[in-house]
Amino acid sequence: LRVNLDIAKLIYCSWINQDKEIPETIARNSTIPEELGRNEYLFSDKTGTLTQNFMIFKKLFCLDKQFSADDVQAALSFDNYKGPSNDPTKSSSKVIKRDNNIVLQDMITGLAICHNVTPIVNQDGSRDFQASSPDEIALVKYAESLGIILEERDPSSCVLSYPNNVKHRYEILGNFPFSSKTKRMGIIVRQLETQKIIFYLKGAEVKLEKKVCPEYSPIIKEAAELLALDGLRTLVIAQKELSENDYSKWLQEHTEAKLSMMDREKKVQKTIKTLEKNMLLLGITGVEDKLQENVAQAVDSLKSAGIRVWMLTGDKVETAKCIAISSGIKSKSERFHVLQNLKDDREIIDCALKEAEKGAERCILVIDGGSLDFALKRSESLFFEVAAKTQGVVCCRCSPTQKTLIVNKMKTLTNKRCAAIGDGGNDVGMIQEGDCGIGIVGKEGMQASLAADFSITKFMHVTRLLLWHGRLSYKRSSSLGQFVVHRGLIITTVSYTHLTLPTILLVQISVVAVSLKKK
Repeated sequence: LRVNLDIAKLIYCSWINQDKEIPETIARNSTIPEELGRNEYLFSDKTGTLTQNFMIFKKLFCLDKQFSADDVQAALSFDNYKGPSNDPTKSSSKVIKRDNNIVLQDMITGLAICHNVTPIVNQDGSRDFQASSPDEIALVKYAESLGIILEERDPSSCVLSYPNNVKHRYEILGNFPFSSKTKRMGIIVRQLETQKIIFYLKGAEVKLEKKVCPEYSPIIKEAAELLALDGLRTLVIAQKELSENDYSKWLQEHTEAKLSMMDREKKVQKTIKTLEKNMLLLGITGVEDKLQENVAQAVDSLKSAGIRVWMLTGDKVETAKCIAISSGIKSKSERFHVLQNLKDDREIIDCALKEAEKGAERCILVIDGGSLDFALKRSESLFFEVAAKTQGVVCCRCSPTQKTLIVNKMKTLTNKRCAAIGDGGNDVGMIQEGDCGIGIVGKEGMQASLAADFSITKFMHVTRLLLWHGRLSYKRSSSLGQFVVHRGLIITTVSYTHLTLPTILLVQISVVAVSLKKK
């Protein structure tokens, strides 16, 4: 039976690889093709999985004013611009309102500096960019459209060219890359023309609203909500000027932390946090990530087949809700039930979950990262019991660790078959935790594809993979198993009838004959 099933599975996988309707699909695991047809839940990443991971700059909030991508060009002027300005926000305990043009100048300069993008000149003379995130490339390209061109970039310096035919050179004194844990990145630069030292910080609004001066926090919250209602990904950028003494003192502490033999990472992060205080807000950007082709139709087909789709994303609640509607995770007949900003109290969490349980059959549960963390810690069983009754779940501000944990707990606590799909390295844990892991070859590389059981190129291909190949493989394996068992019974019965029974009769006759002879 085992040999026959293994041969059949190899054939199923070859059919998947050769299917022209889902080109470039690869079955990397030949032992579980029939498992594709048994899944009840599909856990999906958003960026690069449901969306194209192709970012387009759309809107910008500069303090209390909103600009579209085209409006900025008209409002911005770089005449006589000499680099990042001094911080005039505080003077005798009074807030001085900055000129919008100065803030815009500093913000676009910050977008052109605070990143890990490297410009590349191709053989034909065209310029291209390399970066770990398409968000950063979108922002650098937008700065370039406004006339600030990233001419050169290496680990120690960068050169910017401005519309007034002036080049500014910056020495990179420190670089703190983005991570899923910190949700922000920072860079310290020295402008060589003016010798000013500027610390730029950009990241998620939930992190930076605590880093800027208190009077800017309401502006960040309001702007982020407005941008998220349009389905845009938000990013906050701030700056701070450092004196030579402040920088020298910080550098000494930072160097000692990096050389520490005990708790090095904690000490390094602690020194970085000393810089992240009373930052000057520059603005909030909104970029659009368009949906992939036929995503809504694919999700609708999966839901019609009884597969419930969960979206696990790092975006904020409002953005995730917009994508859930446009991608078809939430239908017109369903409603959102939002669990947000829950406190670390079991009674409060249990009450909120029981409230969500009412009418869960026509509900899409939306929960943010902090509330999810408390729910998993205080009421894990109840959370998954309620979530399993809903039509789908949207987890916002979700870390890679939380994604993996959700898939694992859903399998163990509900005994449901779960598939996971993603496109980036931060989705690998989730993909490998699922009963069936599906990786999409995207702009973030091949990590997800290589770690998955099945590799596809578009999300829309998952419907044919699960509903056609998965279902047929499951039915064929079932039929083959029954055939092999029945064939074995028939062969055994025939063998016993024609070979074993005559032998037994011959032995009995011989015994009787011997006995009669003795008598």
